[in-house]
Amino acid sequence: MKVKTSTNHEQFKIMRGNRPINRQHVERIKASIRKNGYLPTVAIVNQDKEVIDGQHRLIATTELGLPYYYTERAGANLENALDLNRTQRSWTVFDYIESYANAGNQNYIDLLNDMAKWKISYVTPTILAGTATTTVKNGRLKYKSSIKQDDTIAKALEIQPFVGTKVIALWLAIAKVLSNKEYNHQRMMKNLNAYRNSDKLGARIDEKGYLLMFEEIYNHNARKRIRFY
Repeated sequence: MKVKTSTNHEQFKIMRGNRPINRQHVERIKASIRKNGYLPTVAIVNQDKEVIDGQHRLIATTELGLPYYYTERAGANLENALDLNRTQRSWTVFDYIESYANAGNQNYIDLLNDMAKWKISYVTPTILAGTATTTVKNGRLKYKSSIKQDDTIAKALEIQPFVGTKVIALWLAIAKVLSNKEYNHQRMMKNLNAYRNSDKLGARIDEKGYLLMFEEIYNHNARKRIRFY
């Protein structure tokens, strides 16, 4: 492995789709260098000078005016960068979402936009869209911002506060309730308000428990009962 060094930091490129820069991590590297001296760590770049491993150190050495040590690996790509990052520091689901969005995947761009618009985590919109977390992480998310999705999120966020928790089982139950073709949201909200201070509302053990709870409340004094479970 041939190690090279350069002070021409501008020739190196942050790879599109790689993990977003963590400013705190950059500052930790700089603080360590100031305290312990510069102990070069060899970065990995490809033939186009895209950084596969060492993007935080690139920024730190650029800002400190220090040489950047690297080795070139021809053909290295985004997948190699993601694999290296997974082994070095655990990725959060949000890291994956930002990574795929930065790489131009419209599904993830739409998801980020909806998360920002509604000020919610990825859990609510993806569950309401029928998507599993593993699908979010492996890059195969199918998600589209739409008027229909906005309506579903708005209704879910109206229901959730009456229960007082945000566990996944609750969101799964709400998603199933809202997908029922006979569901009437006005009726649900009227009954939830009537039960606001009742012990019939509250945390349940699992999705089934939430579905049965919603079913009982929704069907209160109804001539025609609707089944959610």
